[in-house]
Amino acid sequence: MVLFFHLIFTAAWVLNVQASNDTVYHGWKVEPHSRGTWSILWSCLATIFICTWSVLHLDVPERHSRWYLYYRKFKWMLVATVAPEIILLSSSAGFFAAQKASRHLARHGHEEWTLTHMQFAEAGGFWYREPGEGLTACDIHQLQEMIEKGHVAGPPVSEEELRSRGKSDLVLKLIAILQIVWFAAHTLVRAIKHYHIAVLEIATVAFVFCSIFSYGFYLNQPQDVEYPMVLEIPHASKLKGSSRWKDSYLNYVNCPLCVLFTSGFGAIHCLAWNLPFPTPQERLAWRVCSVMTTAVALVALNSVWALDKLSDEGRLSERLQMVFDVTISGSFLLYAIGRITIIVLAFMDLRALPTDTFYIVNWGNYIPHFAV
Repeated sequence: MVLFFHLIFTAAWVLNVQASNDTVYHGWKVEPHSRGTWSILWSCLATIFICTWSVLHLDVPERHSRWYLYYRKFKWMLVATVAPEIILLSSSAGFFAAQKASRHLARHGHEEWTLTHMQFAEAGGFWYREPGEGLTACDIHQLQEMIEKGHVAGPPVSEEELRSRGKSDLVLKLIAILQIVWFAAHTLVRAIKHYHIAVLEIATVAFVFCSIFSYGFYLNQPQDVEYPMVLEIPHASKLKGSSRWKDSYLNYVNCPLCVLFTSGFGAIHCLAWNLPFPTPQERLAWRVCSVMTTAVALVALNSVWALDKLSDEGRLSERLQMVFDVTISGSFLLYAIGRITIIVLAFMDLRALPTDTFYIVNWGNYIPHFAV
């Protein structure tokens, strides 16, 4: 993480130096003698697709229609395109909840319930059935309660068997990560050489930021599992109901790491603060939207957390409730406007790019080799 932010700050410094140069703009540029506009567009779209499609680790579905599964993943891919930090916050909150549960069980002699098992439970992977009853969904807190009460002797499958239920393996994840890291390294080298970087590439780096950490949090979680595992409970048991949003997410969204994730995505767009835009109005709009999306995301995050805390303590008056509702709704509206504007501006920037945007990086200068 420290290395990633070091690279970001280095890029910010060189981009600010770059902005002072005089620029000559060019329209759509074809290949093959230099980097063309199409190659810039294609590399960014491919990386964004990887960051928004392959990184998704959705909950075990209640419906198993093939078209529904594709629709559900496509829907969340669109959410990840507009607000990728939502996926990052979800992955981090789910990871911390599963880690807390697995460590608690390990301290009480249940080491067989690993982090992978608890992440699978957090994703709705375990259901239970009591005698004479139908299947009932089981969240991570109910599973932990059943284990502690002795209703469940041990996990029905080992950690290795559980991982094998996923549709994606570690090799595919590593390939996706390598593509993401390559794009980030390529962008950084261009910045160090003071080659102009397209605004769309800066926006793509922000997706890379979210995806790298999301992959880390999802590393042990099976992906695209279609059917839950059923736990047979020998006798009836009264389990406490729980809210996943409240117990798994709100307990972690206000931690410093989640605040950093929320602000980091919007702040990366500020790297293009001094980059040349086709018009001064577009540069101003980019600056305003970059700051706005960073600020309102933090406001919404902390408002939701404060609203829940005050509600639990019984200190939430009707007037205060209205203030929070307006603040949260307004924050989401401003964020949506800012994100859509940033996406539009990123693609509009491709119509007029400085000459050095199309310079090709000679990677031979950066690979250690012996001279003959």
